[in-house]
Amino acid sequence: MPGKPDTSQGLISAGTGEIHVWRASLNAATPLAQEFIAILDDEERRRSEGFIHHSDRADYIARRAILRLVISRYTGNEPRSHRFQRGKHGKPFLCNPQNRAGIQFNLSFSGHHLLIAVTARQPVGVDIERAQTHIDHLDIARLYFPEEEYEYIRQQPPPQQTAAFYRIWTMKEAYVKALGQGMSLDLKKFTVLNADRKNTCPEIREIPTEQGYYAAIALMGKITKLSFMELSQIM
Repeated sequence: MPGKPDTSQGLISAGTGEIHVWRASLNAATPLAQEFIAILDDEERRRSEGFIHHSDRADYIARRAILRLVISRYTGNEPRSHRFQRGKHGKPFLCNPQNRAGIQFNLSFSGHHLLIAVTARQPVGVDIERAQTHIDHLDIARLYFPEEEYEYIRQQPPPQQTAAFYRIWTMKEAYVKALGQGMSLDLKKFTVLNADRKNTCPEIREIPTEQGYYAAIALMGKITKLSFMELSQIM
């Protein structure tokens, strides 16, 4: 159930099955981009220079810096010292030799919202999407979802079809990200409907977010505790 992580020893720790979901508004964070850039590594700085628009560059810097600040709350290391690599299908992971707690994480952003999920030793996936009302959700579902999910969305009253689509989409995204397979896994090959998602592996849950957004989380294991953290707790 939702709660607060243990911070009694200064550093934050996560128990087995516990997920910490850090929530941040990029609108609030991007004005700090010039300060944030000091804690990025050389590769991140080079990449930040490749953005044409200042707002995109500021968002990228903020996302990378916030991730580093969050991880430091678990490892005790300087934010700039963290080293990242990517798995076979592109999922990033922490490769610090000092990562004794086995910190695993996943990040997702949409619009001005950023979510970072952190666990200890258990792969995790998170997804957040801002609803787009101008696209044909039924057509996308027909192309990418199995028949039963497409039919579920189609049978909803028109005002509820967008919500049904994004609820399914975010759960599927979180699922494949927890597996570390990204979009290499055919979304038609599995369904998140008509199943006890608490007894699946990964376990999938929808998580609350701002109106107009949808979000979900998945863990390779049973979720025993879900905690929500705010950017103000690392600034």
